[in-house]
Amino acid sequence: MPHISYPSKMPGGSWGLPADKCQTGSALRRLARDKGVKTACSVCYCFSGRIKMVRSQELLRSNLDEYQRDPNWVSLMTYEIERKSPEFFRFFHSGDLQSIEMLERIAEIAHRLPDTRFWVPTQERALVAGYLKSGEELPDNVTIRVSASIIDTPQSFFKKGIPGLTSSFIYTYEEHPDVAVPCPSHYFNGTCGPCRACWDREVVEVAYPLKRGRIYLPKQIKTEGWTHIPQTERREA
Repeated sequence: MPHISYPSKMPGGSWGLPADKCQTGSALRRLARDKGVKTACSVCYCFSGRIKMVRSQELLRSNLDEYQRDPNWVSLMTYEIERKSPEFFRFFHSGDLQSIEMLERIAEIAHRLPDTRFWVPTQERALVAGYLKSGEELPDNVTIRVSASIIDTPQSFFKKGIPGLTSSFIYTYEEHPDVAVPCPSHYFNGTCGPCRACWDREVVEVAYPLKRGRIYLPKQIKTEGWTHIPQTERREA
């Protein structure tokens, strides 16, 4: 069966792959190493901390192996998500899309689980573009959030009238970015708290403060000023 992880930060489960299998991410890490460019993937948490432990990596590699060899992967994932994380689910707390076919399969899972909201962060712009060029539309319950490749580079321009196609970037400056909804996890002990912005397709861009271990580089220590009300909260209000 696919292995569903439960990152302590999030309100639901996630499915991931080994980060060393990231295609664009690997290129961005090389760019940072060879040219000194401040790329998002050069500070990826998947290359440090508990996720690097042998058991965690074994589970991630098992996920990739099962995806590649099991023709019933979509049905198995649908069953596991419906049973273990029926409200909110994230693809890729580690790793990234491997092909257009993988995105097609994720969309099929979303179609089968219309009451589950899916967040798909990715650096694989070409694969997302290939999926959309084929005439496919993203299911209403899927939010793809394309990550900026360079730190401190907003990219709100990326979404141009394509429902479900959104963006994000990492920032290091102290003031909240006024072009995006800032991730408030540093207000909620490193968790999402009540925020569901990443799963909200109406939020065009999310800004994540750069974090090193338990230290946020933007010196944001005040808890006032966080104003984003998640889509789910708005519906319930």
